Amino acid sequence: MESQASYRLLLVEDSEEQRLIVEQMLLQIDSERYQVDSAATYAEALTFIQRHSYDMLLIDFYLDSPHTALDLMQEVRLLNLPVVVITADEDRTVFLQCFQKGAKEFLNKPVNLVEMQVRLRSVLHARNYERSLLEEIQERRRIEMQLRQQERMNRILVEAFPHLIMRFDQDNILLDYKNDPDCLLGPPGTKGKSLRELPLPENLRRQISQLTHLVRESNTDEEVSYSTRNEDFELTRYELQGYPSENKEVIIFLRTYDEQDEYSLLTAHNLTINLSNKEVRRGSNTIYLNRKEYRMLLYFMKNPNRILSKDMILNTVWGHDYEPEARVVDTLIARLRKKIDQGFEPKFITTERGVGYSFRTSDWRKGREVTHD
Repeated sequence: MESQASYRLLLVEDSEEQRLIVEQMLLQIDSERYQVDSAATYAEALTFIQRHSYDMLLIDFYLDSPHTALDLMQEVRLLNLPVVVITADEDRTVFLQCFQKGAKEFLNKPVNLVEMQVRLRSVLHARNYERSLLEEIQERRRIEMQLRQQERMNRILVEAFPHLIMRFDQDNILLDYKNDPDCLLGPPGTKGKSLRELPLPENLRRQISQLTHLVRESNTDEEVSYSTRNEDFELTRYELQGYPSENKEVIIFLRTYDEQDEYSLLTAHNLTINLSNKEVRRGSNTIYLNRKEYRMLLYFMKNPNRILSKDMILNTVWGHDYEPEARVVDTLIARLRKKIDQGFEPKFITTERGVGYSFRTSDWRKGREVTHD
């Protein structure tokens, strides 16, 4: 709290009489709160400033010739020290010059005790606020840097191990997860839900429950895993692996696989994605997409005739730790439209105004959707 703070002040005054008067006034205001050093000359003041850290400078405008407060303020301008100028001069030019050099306040001679107390308190209060604001900004930058580093690590993890990772506590509550591009677990940020509350296929949920039980019962540090095929799951083949962690927590790896053969195609009318080699074709034309464009198209074709919000798209294409930017989704959609829709019929990508986008198939109104061949 400000009332408990202690401040170190430097008083620069060439008149010994005036210097003693101001020192006594500062002690009279609060002898415990203010620690005061005094300098009689410009050079002496610089020596004090080089040796000590100060919260505020009180400077008489006219120092030892040829120096003035302006010279000293010029020297300390990079230290961000609040300066209060003491002067008997009523020339407005002096005031303007001092303010331009960074002076925060003025005290007119003869100095009034009450006025000094109020003005110094105001300057120090502003100083405290600026410091706390600077600390907050620095802390935010530190956190942002950590998040950026974590994001880079997450992206490395996603590239090296592109599968869903979940961590459950001993009661099978989802503590956290990484890499859920298809929103298998629901909206981004889904945490704190029990396994039975997660929007998973029932067969998969049952298998995860059995696996977490097996891991806890195994009393070993080794993995417990099995592979299976499941018709109601989006991809026909997946593998679950479970690892024990602290406090009976279990880490689950869900590895999904596409069938690696020539029939592993995702098709809508004359648009196809070969899942084995990521080749995209529109009729007889090969469409060349970058990584984000490919992920966007894959997300569309896995969710035909469904409105996808921009948040859902951001989460899928950029991941959970994306940095929202104006029109970043619109820009990606525009590029994708140009490649897969421009010059072709039918047009697939539809803007749902105020909501997001959808991938409308040519036979949508008849109830037919994208097929998985």
